[in-house]
Amino acid sequence: MEALPTPPIGAIPIKRPQARVYLQFYQLAEAPFSITPDPEFLFAAGNHQQAIEKIIYAVNTFLGFILLTGEVGTGKTTVCRTLLDQLRDKAETVYIINPSVSGQELLTGILDDAHIAVASNASKKTLIDHLHKHLLSRDQRRPFVVIIDDAQTMPPQTLEDLRLLSNLETDKHKLIQVVLSGQPELIDLLGTAALRQLKQRIAAHCHLSALSAEETDAYIAQRLFVAGNHGQVCFSTDAKRRVHTAAAGIPRLINKICDYALIAGYVDDAQIINGHHVRRALSELKSLDAGPSTNSVSRFGRVTAAIFIVLLAVIGALIATNAGRRENQPQPMAGALVAKDHDWDTTPPSNAPNNAADQPMEKAPILAELIRPFPYAMQLGSFRTRENAAQSVFRYRKKGIPAHWQAVNNGQWYRVMAGKFADLKTARGYKNDNGLKTALIIHAPLTVKVTPGQAPLSTAEIPDFLSKMGHGCLMETSPAGDKEFYTGLFAEIEDAALVAEKINARDRFTASVVRR
Repeated sequence: MEALPTPPIGAIPIKRPQARVYLQFYQLAEAPFSITPDPEFLFAAGNHQQAIEKIIYAVNTFLGFILLTGEVGTGKTTVCRTLLDQLRDKAETVYIINPSVSGQELLTGILDDAHIAVASNASKKTLIDHLHKHLLSRDQRRPFVVIIDDAQTMPPQTLEDLRLLSNLETDKHKLIQVVLSGQPELIDLLGTAALRQLKQRIAAHCHLSALSAEETDAYIAQRLFVAGNHGQVCFSTDAKRRVHTAAAGIPRLINKICDYALIAGYVDDAQIINGHHVRRALSELKSLDAGPSTNSVSRFGRVTAAIFIVLLAVIGALIATNAGRRENQPQPMAGALVAKDHDWDTTPPSNAPNNAADQPMEKAPILAELIRPFPYAMQLGSFRTRENAAQSVFRYRKKGIPAHWQAVNNGQWYRVMAGKFADLKTARGYKNDNGLKTALIIHAPLTVKVTPGQAPLSTAEIPDFLSKMGHGCLMETSPAGDKEFYTGLFAEIEDAALVAEKINARDRFTASVVRR
């Protein structure tokens, strides 16, 4: 893995203009925490990825009605948009975003979206007949999928009219696949006596739950990465803990808090977002919820409002001033490893808050960049013991899959990993091509590179020695033909740094955190 110097400020092009003044300061290509449902930012948490795969399986096997539920802000619309993207070339799709209409209006909307011509005054029976004729005339190997978002707003009579579409079938399968996406109230609605027939036709049900603390950490890191972050900004452990607690693991709330926290960090000229910035973000969000008030608007609120209201020229001048002030200073890239006699440089920035509780010690800056990052990997399984994980690795390697094991939480459990992929599409292709149906695609852009210290070690000795230390090992051949050793896949710099620090404590090794 060859390293490149850190790109200079402004080297990353902005591919989507966004009204976020911190983008240039943090060298981000786009806003990482926008609340719009962009499939590119989909975080493949366990139940989100499982929901997508389960729905696609149900669609491809023509099961009929599929239910997707989740609390407000858990990512239902993002999942729906992702389904549309993944089904675009494999199915004919219709997407309904405002289903609180009559049954006749819903049928008309489905026909319009499917480009099926019908008279404007057609009866409900005529609409269904036209849809049935279209379904029979098309290639029935390609599913016809109707995805209805916010389905909990549908009147009961409209849902009952929708049920009639399940009668459109052949001897082999249903002609139309319907995905009903809605809040938990939809389950209560389907539980009523009037809709019991529709409930009986639900062939698959997926529920999106809130993110765990660990998933929240990975979610923040993944969205920053997709937006163009390569270590130039990071959230401290304390900041992520506060975000998870305040948002209760709800992705939409996480986005709002993190977006305001980045503004707070920009105002402070900080590249490490800490608990202090999150508290300021929460205070501002609280004041917005309470409504405008002369007494309730915080100093940060006034600064934030000014930032968003001032002319672009003023914003440009502020950015130029900040850049000029740092022009002759080394640019710390928050969240990366620096070798300093096997220790960490934890010197806080000169403009850090004086309150020690607000500025936790951070592991310091400069993470080597790769020519082409491969941030995604495959989790093939998880095990309670190292022996079981090692046996699984052996079985996968016999199949030609370069797997390796990794200890998690100081050996409380072990997971088996494989692959490195530049994007989700490539990872999914590898997963399908190798029949890895139960594998989970995860975002893990960091690993630890291990090289011998002063005492030379043979190729066989390094994996054996690392294994005794409790670390699985993956060997790769560099372009120059040298053997290189890597251990662990990590979403967060803190986790990777702890492993590197432990290995560096042994005089026989030198370990550094690198981007895959």
